[in-house]
Amino acid sequence: MVDAVRLLAASGVSFVVESSVLSHELLGVLRAGGTRVLAVHVVAEEAVIGRRLGARAAEGGAIDQQLLSRFQRGEMTRSIFEPPEGVDAVVEIDTSHHGVPAIETIVAAVVALLGPPSSGGGSLPIEPATNRRPGPAGSRRPGESVESLRRS
Repeated sequence: MVDAVRLLAASGVSFVVESSVLSHELLGVLRAGGTRVLAVHVVAEEAVIGRRLGARAAEGGAIDQQLLSRFQRGEMTRSIFEPPEGVDAVVEIDTSHHGVPAIETIVAAVVALLGPPSSGGGSLPIEPATNRRPGPAGSRRPGESVESLRRS
């Protein structure tokens, strides 16, 4: 995967890399190619994760059973899944409540990231989001690049 990312980054095309953990090696390849990186960090409440892993493990998958065992022993802390430092922006999507994720936050972050590079630093002020749909047009606070969305 790292070699494919290196080739795409050197070609100057836009692309998506899907990974449960964004490694420092992969991020280094992206940054070396001048690529702007948006990390979409998908989270859920601990109890929800436990139930989801339990349901998958009950279906008999060996990997899912191993993951459930690690989770139950406390070896799968949230910090191992957090995006590393050095990404341009992070959007956090909480999937705890089984709704359809609000992709508007991700789309807005991509649009902001694809715009001209900012002159004042590398980070975009993107807030964590959950699954609520945005309010009416114009509901964004002045100066806010992406509004935080919360499901009622």
